Amino acid sequence: MTQSAQHHSLSDALVALENTMKGLDLWGSVCPSHESLASVEPFSYDTLELQEWLQWIMIPRFRALLDSHGTLPKVSNIAEYAEVKFAGPGFTTLIADIRNVDACINNGKI
Repeated sequence: MTQSAQHHSLSDALVALENTMKGLDLWGSVCPSHESLASVEPFSYDTLELQEWLQWIMIPRFRALLDSHGTLPKVSNIAEYAEVKFAGPGFTTLIADIRNVDACINNGKI
């Protein structure tokens, strides 16, 4: 898969993830504090809920890379953590969307 196709697939996956999060009322309207966003821990687990990290850190960073035609990470394993944080039948679509983001990074496509 070409870099352009990978970027297009990731862009589509991010839109789907955002829409699912909004549908589940996991999309916030107030940005967390600068201090919370500045965490150096994986997924900012010490200062943010996973949905906050997705909305305010991961999605914007991936979109910025796409907009600048930047190099995407070589590996993404967000779904493994999300499966723990979003355990339950109501989050099946959310987990699938996060797996699609991982697949776009790891395999270059969905």
